Amino acid sequence: MNAPSPYVRAAFDAALHSDFDVRADDASPPVVLRLAEVRPRRAPPGYEQFSALFVGPEAPALPQANYRFHHPTLGELPLFIVPIARDAGGATYEACISRLTDG
Repeated sequence: MNAPSPYVRAAFDAALHSDFDVRADDASPPVVLRLAEVRPRRAPPGYEQFSALFVGPEAPALPQANYRFHHPTLGELPLFIVPIARDAGGATYEACISRLTDG
């Protein structure tokens, strides 16, 4: 039996306001990003789409790229993030997820 996918909106909703350790590679120190919001997106039948907004420190700035996210409940999952906002309080990043559903 396969473990449930962490790439479902319900899993991200359950992880809302919790921290993820984010690494570009094994040599990089982790950057802590907090899951601040999960936004549903319109999707065609048979698909689920949502975006996850993460907030983190102003520095180091993470460029648009693939990163390994680690969460105590969701485990390790690769995500492609894009910086979408930055101010003195920190940076906001977005990951967009689109997946086939079972139905």
